[in-house]
Amino acid sequence: MLSNVDRELLEPVLDALGRPFGLVLTASEIGAYKPDPRCFEALHPGHRERHPDRHPSCCAQSRHHDIAPARASGMRTVWIRRRGRPGAVPPSAAVADFALDSLADLAKALGA
Repeated sequence: MLSNVDRELLEPVLDALGRPFGLVLTASEIGAYKPDPRCFEALHPGHRERHPDRHPSCCAQSRHHDIAPARASGMRTVWIRRRGRPGAVPPSAAVADFALDSLADLAKALGA
């Protein structure tokens, strides 16, 4: 998980969710805020060497802050159109691999 939120603010949320993420990084830990490419590079250092058949993925609402830089770093992307909102008009790089209307739709698509 990658968040622009401060770790102190994020901890109660992670506790409430049952800490489902294997990796949690915040902008303050990385030293950069999304959409800075360093944020997305920090998510998968050495990942391709250890798991050449698996690709990191990004699921997000912001095409500017998440989808475009995630795609640029080689990640697969899922754009969540919250309540059908289009979000900021993106550059062509911000076109996601998949688009869904909610995280519930993503869970259904993944068979959860």
